Amino acid sequence: MNNGEAVFSRARYVFGAAEFVFWTEADTVREARLSNRDLFRRVCASLADRATFVAPGDEIVPGITAIDAAGHSPGLLAFHIESDGQQLLVWSDAFLHSVVSIQRPEWHADLDDEKEQAVETRRRLLKMAAEHRLLVAGYHMPFPGLGHIERVDGTFRWRPVSS
Repeated sequence: MNNGEAVFSRARYVFGAAEFVFWTEADTVREARLSNRDLFRRVCASLADRATFVAPGDEIVPGITAIDAAGHSPGLLAFHIESDGQQLLVWSDAFLHSVVSIQRPEWHADLDDEKEQAVETRRRLLKMAAEHRLLVAGYHMPFPGLGHIERVDGTFRWRPVSS
């Protein structure tokens, strides 16, 4: 957005339906996250009439599927991307730290809105990434933000693509 106008006027906007409702309509946003809500409303709310709203399991375009990643925020989505036999998991904000969130997924983070659901989501995504040997694009992961998840000593570890 630039001065209230969409910079990419012909773009297709896609939002998770539950996440959009949470940030634009819910009155349950914690005080610590009100600035996030206000930013979302300022930037995204005006795009609703041009947006497609999706839910977990929906295919955004061929090869890109939304995955439930709720916990950090209600309705958070991750994305499974597949093309020519290669796969990528973009896990959004489900993991907040490259060591703590991965090696101790059961530990609660203050930034997670739904703490127990965030724990379940982290465990599920870690298992998926490790079992299927998925390349992962992880927010909050060390540069370059791409890596793999491996099982080590009863937990998981982030292995960046550079190693």
